[in-house]
Amino acid sequence: FAAGNYLDAIVEYQQVINRDSSNVYAYSMVDTANVLLQKGFSELQAAAVKDALDQNRAENNGAFIDLHFENGRQFLDRNQFSEAILEFNVALELDPDNQTLKSAIATAHRRRVEEAQRLIEQSRVELNNQNFSDARILLADARSLTQNNTSLNQQINGIENQIDIQRNIQQGVLLFQIKEYTKALEIFEEVLVLDPENEIALEYQRRSKIETISQETTMDEATEKRYLDGMNEFLKGNYSEAITIWEEILIQQPYNKKVLRAVQGAKDKMAQGED
Repeated sequence: FAAGNYLDAIVEYQQVINRDSSNVYAYSMVDTANVLLQKGFSELQAAAVKDALDQNRAENNGAFIDLHFENGRQFLDRNQFSEAILEFNVALELDPDNQTLKSAIATAHRRRVEEAQRLIEQSRVELNNQNFSDARILLADARSLTQNNTSLNQQINGIENQIDIQRNIQQGVLLFQIKEYTKALEIFEEVLVLDPENEIALEYQRRSKIETISQETTMDEATEKRYLDGMNEFLKGNYSEAITIWEEILIQQPYNKKVLRAVQGAKDKMAQGED
């Protein structure tokens, strides 16, 4: 407002009103800026008519420009940015040098980017709260505003990937909890294609593999003997020695549930200070 950019001032104060409908100062500034904006625009139009050779035609054009400028203003107030830009451009075709119209178009473009960014940030909040459907709706609204903005589209794509990852992890954990280990494993491996370093997916992939593959694990006579050697050390309270023996088995059979449980049991004893 202080710089005389009255349309930009109106847009900014309107955002204040959208978030605080009781803000009397914002309403007052919108009214004042509206008067000054219209005054300046009318003065430009009057000067154009005065300088025109065909004043009747200039007056008709001025009325046409006023109409589409006001239409654009109303669309801009409702965050309908594409429609606002279209209206401003229609008016600009009759008055290509009109700086108010050019500024209005620039303002609409700026606000479209800002609104898209706001929706993206809000979608991140919904994602963090695991409100995946709400996050997707916000992203769809944001994408409708991005046009060919590479940076905004990359942000949206990244959040959509995170939604897919978190939703799949959630589903995978539920499947694991009801002992659908094979299906859970498939989901966690899909997650790891999208995010190879995801710690939750890596952990549940490992645990799902243990539950599925270990069911088929058998030990030959020599391996069984080494397992019993470890058990003897465990029963003597030599937990470290037992773990060393069992981990030798796990080199060849990393998903042997029986051995894995034995190792974990020995580690638990050590953690309790019983070694």
